[in-house]
Amino acid sequence: MIVVEEVPPGDPAAQTLLGEWKPEMDLSTSGDRHLYLIARIDDEPVAVLEGTHDYTGWQHLEDYHHLGEEDLGSYISSLYVKPSHRRRGIADALLDWFIDDARRQGSIAVVAWPDEDDLGRDARVALNRKHGLEFGRVHEGFQEPWLMVLPLR
Repeated sequence: MIVVEEVPPGDPAAQTLLGEWKPEMDLSTSGDRHLYLIARIDDEPVAVLEGTHDYTGWQHLEDYHHLGEEDLGSYISSLYVKPSHRRRGIADALLDWFIDDARRQGSIAVVAWPDEDDLGRDARVALNRKHGLEFGRVHEGFQEPWLMVLPLR
């Protein structure tokens, strides 16, 4: 059974998991609406999601550029599942928890940047699409859409 729990910034399990994925990652920055989620199977930490509910980078998205600093959204900055535990619904459980929490927090939208990892970008795009995120229109001058968005209101 997959158990998802919110942990405080600096949590050793979150740091270990994120360190396995991106050793250069700095976990020291957080705000009031910043969170870390850990997924456990049989009490073993097997995945982590890092996100925030104070996203204001609307200037990057054509359909949202009219929003200001007071208009808060949610942003998934990191999602990592141990290779030995992939394709078991763990990432789905983390995303479901985060999206539900974003709704509770009153976020305008959930935003994610599906960057490259060892599985490639396509796997991240497919996972985000499974949860309703689609590429947002970007301002002219960007080569391609790079942020995915799930409108919540």
